[in-house]
Amino acid sequence: MSTYESAHIPDHTLLRVIGRGAYGEVWLARNIMGAWRAVKIVRRASFSSGRPYEREFEGIRKFEPLSRAHASQVDILHVGRDAAAGIFYYVMELGDDEHTGQDIDPATYSPRTLASELKANKRLPPRQCLETGLALATALDHLHAHGLIHRDIKPSNIIFIHGRAKLADIGLVAEATDAVSFVGTEGYVPIEGPGSARADIFSLGRVLYEISTGFSQRRFPDIPSSFGLEEKDGELARELNLIINRACARRAEERYESAAALRDELVLLQSGQSIRRLRENERRLRFLRWFGAAAAVVAAFSLVGYFSAHRANIRADENARSANENLAAARLAQAKSLHAGDRAGRRVEALAAIAEAARIKPSRELRDEALALLPLTDLGPETVIAPNTKGFTTNMRRPLRARPSPDGQYCAWLLDDFNLVITSMKDGSEVVRLPFSGAHGRALEWSPGGRYLAAYSQRKTTVWDWREGRATVNQDFDRNDSDAAASFSANDERVVLCMGTRVAVFECATGVALAEVERSQRQTAFAIHPDGEQFGSIGPSNATMWSVSTKAKILGRELPGSAADNFSFRQLVWSGNGKFVAGILTDGTLLMYSFNSDKLIIRVAHVGIPGNIAFSKDSSLLLTASADDGTKVWDVSAGLLRVVSVPNAFGLQFSDDSQRIVFAGINGIHSRPIIRPTALCLPIHAGGHRMEVTAYSPDGRLLAAMGDKHSTVDLWDTKTGRKSGTFGGLFGGDRQLGWLGFSRDGKTLHAVGSKGLVSSTIALQDGALSVGWPTTKALPLPCEPGDSGDTSPDGKLLAVRAAGGVFVVLDPANPDGTRSVKIEEGRINGLSWSKDGSQIAVSNAQAPPAIYDAATLKQTMKLGTRPAKLVFSPSGKILALATSTSCELLDASTFQTLKSFERHPLETGPGELAFSGEGAFLAVTQDGRRVDLIDVARLATVATFEPAASRANRLQFSPDGTTLILHDADNAYLYNLTELRRELAAMGLDW
Repeated sequence: MSTYESAHIPDHTLLRVIGRGAYGEVWLARNIMGAWRAVKIVRRASFSSGRPYEREFEGIRKFEPLSRAHASQVDILHVGRDAAAGIFYYVMELGDDEHTGQDIDPATYSPRTLASELKANKRLPPRQCLETGLALATALDHLHAHGLIHRDIKPSNIIFIHGRAKLADIGLVAEATDAVSFVGTEGYVPIEGPGSARADIFSLGRVLYEISTGFSQRRFPDIPSSFGLEEKDGELARELNLIINRACARRAEERYESAAALRDELVLLQSGQSIRRLRENERRLRFLRWFGAAAAVVAAFSLVGYFSAHRANIRADENARSANENLAAARLAQAKSLHAGDRAGRRVEALAAIAEAARIKPSRELRDEALALLPLTDLGPETVIAPNTKGFTTNMRRPLRARPSPDGQYCAWLLDDFNLVITSMKDGSEVVRLPFSGAHGRALEWSPGGRYLAAYSQRKTTVWDWREGRATVNQDFDRNDSDAAASFSANDERVVLCMGTRVAVFECATGVALAEVERSQRQTAFAIHPDGEQFGSIGPSNATMWSVSTKAKILGRELPGSAADNFSFRQLVWSGNGKFVAGILTDGTLLMYSFNSDKLIIRVAHVGIPGNIAFSKDSSLLLTASADDGTKVWDVSAGLLRVVSVPNAFGLQFSDDSQRIVFAGINGIHSRPIIRPTALCLPIHAGGHRMEVTAYSPDGRLLAAMGDKHSTVDLWDTKTGRKSGTFGGLFGGDRQLGWLGFSRDGKTLHAVGSKGLVSSTIALQDGALSVGWPTTKALPLPCEPGDSGDTSPDGKLLAVRAAGGVFVVLDPANPDGTRSVKIEEGRINGLSWSKDGSQIAVSNAQAPPAIYDAATLKQTMKLGTRPAKLVFSPSGKILALATSTSCELLDASTFQTLKSFERHPLETGPGELAFSGEGAFLAVTQDGRRVDLIDVARLATVATFEPAASRANRLQFSPDGTTLILHDADNAYLYNLTELRRELAAMGLDW
C-alpha cells in the first residue's frame, strides 16, 4: 500500500491515483458535496532539501488566486498544508474523462488530455489546433503577466474540462525570478533551459507542432509530405506552421517576445488575416528602421538625411499602430458577429474576443459590447455522455428515438429493427431489450420518476414497467397524427395516450382506463397535468381540457386564426409547476398558455418542421427542437425570450437538476451546461399585467410594480427575482392605477389610483412578506393611470400628479392639509423634490418644465422653451434636463448648463432620466432601445446599455446605486453594476 494513502485531506475522500509526477501524485477524489475533484499531494521527502519544496509551495500559493481568473487555467479550489505529515496539497477541478466527459466512473476514469487526443487521432484538424493554441497562449499571457511561468508545457499536461483545453500540472509554476532549477521534459525545453517566458513559448510551440503534424517534437521542423495539401483548411495549416516556426526558434531572441504577441498572431490568423503577408510587412518595417538608423548617421553631415530618418521612423510607428488597431477592430467585429447570432457558446467566445481587443486598445465601443454580452444566457461546451449504440441511426424526421432517463443513469433507444434497448449511460452496456411490434417507431417517453417507458409507432403505443420487463398498457389504433409517445403525471401513477380520435388516461401499474374522450377529428397533441387530474388535447381549431375524476370539460379555447390554419401540433407539454401548458405547431409556431393570467403567448420558434418540446424541472426554461435549425432554449420566467440555439440536436430534454440540456446527436447522447449569469442581470417577468410604474424600497430589497389593467400591486424580492406578494383590489374596481412609492423608512407603501391614496405597512423578514392595509378610509385624490410622484426628503410629504393638469402636495398623516396646483398648460409627466425640500421640479410633456417653491407652491422659473423631463440629483447640486434633442446637466443653484449631451436623432420625446442613489451617475434613455450612463463628476458618458427588454420605457436605480433597473411593460431587468464592473475590470474596460 502506498504511503500516500495515509494522507488526510479534509472533506475529501481519496479514491485512487490517476497521475504521478517527479514530486507527487494526483488522486481522484470526491468532496463531501459529492463533487468530483483532482487532488495533488506533494511530499517534502521527494526533495533533496527544504528550499525547493518551499519554492514549489510558494508557486502554488501565488498561482491559486490567478487560476480562477482565466478560462484556460485549471481552477485551484483549495490549497492546504500538513506540517506533521510533511506534505502540502491542492484541490483542482477534475478533467473530462476521455470517453464520457464529465460523467465520471471512478473505476474506469482516464483523463482526457492533449496526449490522449493525439493517441486517438494522430494529428488534429488545423482549425482545432488554432483554437487550442489560442486558448493556451491566452492562458500563458495571463500567467506571465503576473510574474509566473509554467516550466513544463507538454501534451499530457494540457487537459480538457467541459471540452475546453486548459493548462494543467501547475506543480512546477514558479516566479520568473525564482525558476532556477532545471525542470521540464526533454524535447519541450529550449537549449537555454526552462525558467523564462520565452522558454514557455518554445514549449507551447513544440506542442502545437505535434498536434498539427502528428510528428514527435524531436522531428521539428519536419512536416508530413501531405501537410497543407488538404482540401479543407490546407492554407490555414501552412499559415499556422509559420507561427509555430517562430515560437520554436532555436535562439530565444528570434521567438515571440511575449505570449501576448503569439496570441495576437493566432488571433489574426483566426480572423482570416495572412501571417505570410504579415511577415513580408515586418521585413519592410525592418528595412525602414535600418534605413532610418543609417540616415541618422548621415544626418551629422546632412540635414536632409535627418528628416529622411525621422519620416522613416514615423512611418514604421504608424504601421505598427495600424496593425494593432486592425487586430483590435477584427476582434470587435468577431464579437459583434457572435453576439448577433444565437449559436451556443457565443457569449464565452465573444467576451474572449473583447478581452483580447481591450489588451491592445481599450475603448467605449468595446465596453458597450461587453455590457451587452455579459448578461446573456448561454450553453457551455458540449460533451458526449453516452455513445451511440449499435443499430441506431439518426433520422431528422424522427428526433425522439433516443431518450436518456430522468436520473441520467440509462438511455432508451428505438432501433431501426424496431427493438427497444435500454443501455447504461456509464459504459453503453445493454441493460434490457424489449420487443416492440409496432412498425415505423416514432417516439419514446420516460415517466418523470423513470419507472415507466412508453414507445409509440404510427398505429401502436406501449407502456412498459421496464425493470419488470412487462407491458402495462398496450393500445392499437388506426392512425395517430401526434409525435409524442405518452404524457405521464408527475408521480408516475397515470399516463395519457392519444389514439387517433380517442384520448384516454390509464393507470400506469395496472393499465386500467380511468377516463376516455372520443373526438370528432384526430387529435395532434395531448398532455396530462402534473397532478394527474386534468388531461387535454389539441385538434384542428381548439384546445380542450377534461377532469379525470368527473370526465367533465373544464376548459375549451378556440385557437387564434394563425394557429387554426396550421392545426397540426407536434407536441403538448405542461410545466412542472402546472402554471403553463405549451404546444408547437408544424409551421414552427410556439404557443404557451398561462393559467395564472389567462394569457396566450405566441412566438415563431423555428423555420422548419419542429420536433418535441420540454420544460425544465423548475419550470423556468423551455426547449424546442427542429430538424432544420436545431434546438432553442427559451426563458419562461423572463417573458419567453430566445437565448441560444444548438444545431443538430434532437430528442432534447433537461437534466434532472435543470442545469444542463441533454439531447441526441450524431455520435450519441450529448450534454451542455446552462450558463445563467443572473448575478449580473436578474430578470423579472410581470406575468399577469403590465409593469407601468415601479418603486424600490429604501433598503433595495423589494421592488413594487403596478400595471395599467389591474388594480393590483406586485412585490418582488430583488435578491432572487421571485414574487413576494400581490395586493389585489386596492380600489375595488378596474384599472385606474397611478403612482406608487415607499416612505423613506421603508415601512409604508403608498399607492395612488382612481379612488385616491391608500397606504399600507409592509415588511420583509427572512423572505416572508408582511402586509397590513389600514382600516381608515382612502384619501380622495382623483388620478390618472401612469401618474408621477415623489416623496419629500424628510419623508413627510408626497407630491403626486392628479387629473386635469394638477399636482398636489399632501401629508398622508394629515390629509386635511392637502394643497393643489393647476399648471398653466400642458400635461405633467414628472415630479422631483430638491434635496433640501425647498423646491419641486415639474416636468411637462407638452410645455417647458418649471420650478415651484415647495412652501408656497408658486412657480419661480421656467426652463427653456421645449417640453422636457426634469430631475434633481440626490446631492441637490445638479439638475438634469432632457428634451427630445439633448440631455443637459445644470447647476441647481444658478441653472447654468454645465454639460450638454446629444440624444438620438430619432427621439420624439424627452425620454426617461434617473440618478443613482448617491448621485454619481445619471441614466438617460436613447431611442427607447438604449440607455446612456453619464458620470456626473466627469461630465462624460461612460457606458451604454442595450437592455434585453423590448424597450427601455422606464428606468431607475436602487437606493444604494448598485443596481440599474430597465423595464418595458412586461419585463424588468436588474443590472448589478458592481458585478458588471468587476467583470469589465478583469478585461481592462471598467470606467
